[in-house]
Amino acid sequence: MKKLTLTTLAVATMLFTLSCGNKSEKETPSETKTEVTEKVEKADVESEATEAEESTGEVSEIVNIKKKWLDGDFGVYEDTSKPNIKQFAKVFCEQYPEYKPNKMFLEYLKNPKAYDEGKTGYSIDVREKNGFASCHLMGQFNSNLDCCYWICDNDHRLVAFWLDEDFEDDDLSACAIFFYDYDRVTGNMTPRPEWTVMIENAVKGFDAYNVELPVQGKDIIITKFTETEDEGFDTEEQIMKWNGQGFILK
Repeated sequence: MKKLTLTTLAVATMLFTLSCGNKSEKETPSETKTEVTEKVEKADVESEATEAEESTGEVSEIVNIKKKWLDGDFGVYEDTSKPNIKQFAKVFCEQYPEYKPNKMFLEYLKNPKAYDEGKTGYSIDVREKNGFASCHLMGQFNSNLDCCYWICDNDHRLVAFWLDEDFEDDDLSACAIFFYDYDRVTGNMTPRPEWTVMIENAVKGFDAYNVELPVQGKDIIITKFTETEDEGFDTEEQIMKWNGQGFILK
């Protein structure tokens, strides 16, 4: 069963009003909110990594990515005025090529027509018009990458990456979602951890969860799982409703 990285409700409440749009002078400075979020995120990641390492000596590569993702911005260097989902995915995958789905997606981008999913074991789905792309392991377990982006009211792009590894050994299973703001003027992708915090607080107290990024439409679906006595699961869904600037949790 996937381990959950959980943050405090107080932090989620504070960050709930952040958006892609401009902030008024009366609002708390974004730098302060980011600093608080980073402290919470890093504390959770350290706890999760320590627990897994003590148990098995190994951790999912997703945990390693979570240790790094708040450290800084990175640039999108190809056609920054009209970016597409392949460009966003390429930049993210190049930052973290140790994660197998990222490595396979980069392999696909080298020559999409020559990519052999039967040989690699990973299927690729790119829907440029929908702003969505994925790389999924074709097997019994999950080793997946999903990514998509939204156009914000201020003409920025909010980009999301959902990573999910699910193995028989629970200690090697992990999942995480990462959000970035993309500014076409600077060409930079900047971490937006407040939406990660929102999701992690929404799944608090559940045994596992899944995040479904929109292939069509604009809303995110969070599915939460609770183990039952008969070794099954009860499920509960919540929607993160896109409002043009960010999300409202329904």
